[in-house]
Amino acid sequence: MDRFWWVALHSVKKTLTAGRGEIWHERTSASKNCMLWGIGEIVVIFMLVIGCVLRHSFAISSCGLWVASLVGSPFLNKKDAANKSSSDLGALLESGLGYVIYEKIPDTSIQLFQLHVNQGEKGLLVSRKFPEHTKSKYDLGNVEYVWLSTAEGENNWIDPCNLSKLHHVITDFIRNASISIVFLEGFEYLMVRNSFLTALKFVQSIMDEVVLHQSSLILSINPDAFSKAELALIRRELIELNED
Repeated sequence: MDRFWWVALHSVKKTLTAGRGEIWHERTSASKNCMLWGIGEIVVIFMLVIGCVLRHSFAISSCGLWVASLVGSPFLNKKDAANKSSSDLGALLESGLGYVIYEKIPDTSIQLFQLHVNQGEKGLLVSRKFPEHTKSKYDLGNVEYVWLSTAEGENNWIDPCNLSKLHHVITDFIRNASISIVFLEGFEYLMVRNSFLTALKFVQSIMDEVVLHQSSLILSINPDAFSKAELALIRRELIELNED
């Protein structure tokens, strides 16, 4: 019987503490829930310790395990914060951070970008798609844009091979906007016209500006276009947000 309670305590403690670091960002974004979860952890540990000390108090230990089943779920599924609609994801985008969304069609990411622009943030759209089509479809009339193209003579176009110019335009935008968000939808095109590592270094340099000037970056990519090793490198730079 004593071994049973030791195993129960050890299992619940391990379950509650697993993944706490990975979801710390999500927990702190909702202070009320964070407080409730913290109280729940204290109750769980207290009840289990009392139950194990008394040994024969089956009712107390059972109560502790029951409370654990109620409050433990926030720690079990660390993907919950990523699997949300675009309106819910908006609450997760904090200044000074970069995010990547895996999607074959950049729909969720654009809606998220639109949400922040509608909240008063100054937006910059960098896309392989003709920006006027995107702006009219999603009502992004006040957004600045850059078209990644070789169509010389078009307004606001930048050759994807000219990363120094693209870097200058984006960093100048970030530095001159009080609250800004940048949406980059042409990473695959930059990779094809340059190389994956060159495109990744470009994103890294943009992230330096994002952090320094408390901006935000949304990167929309199609995961089918990348190897596992390449996706792992992207994950080291940006916070993942899953598409619904």
